[in-house]
Amino acid sequence: SSLWLVPPPSSPIYKALQTLIDSTIPSRFPDLQPPHFVPHVTLTSDIPADLADPQALLGSIDLPSAGDVVVRFEALDVGEAFVKKLTLRVANDDGGAGVVELATRCRSKGVEGGDTKKAEEWARKKFMPHCSLL
Repeated sequence: SSLWLVPPPSSPIYKALQTLIDSTIPSRFPDLQPPHFVPHVTLTSDIPADLADPQALLGSIDLPSAGDVVVRFEALDVGEAFVKKLTLRVANDDGGAGVVELATRCRSKGVEGGDTKKAEEWARKKFMPHCSLL
């Protein structure tokens, strides 16, 4: 299982990204039938799917205020992996209560059993924040 950071559905960025995901990009590739998904940045994956109480996990994460999380898009990337065919790279040098800090907190609680050091190492070495478009 994964935790996603999703912009508010009423926000202009949500609407613009959803249009790209649902209409603009698929119209350029008429034979492609991509799955429907909402705009998001995956904060962490590998959370055990058999979690007894997902809501308790969410409640245990020290979340910053929504206004404190900054998502800054850097570049459009084209990749080989199915989930990274076309993505907007998200800056991972936020240094505060931004995407990397939020992902580290989520990873620590959801995957690493509260081990912040392991989560920080994962964030430094493996986390590549992005917003999938295709």
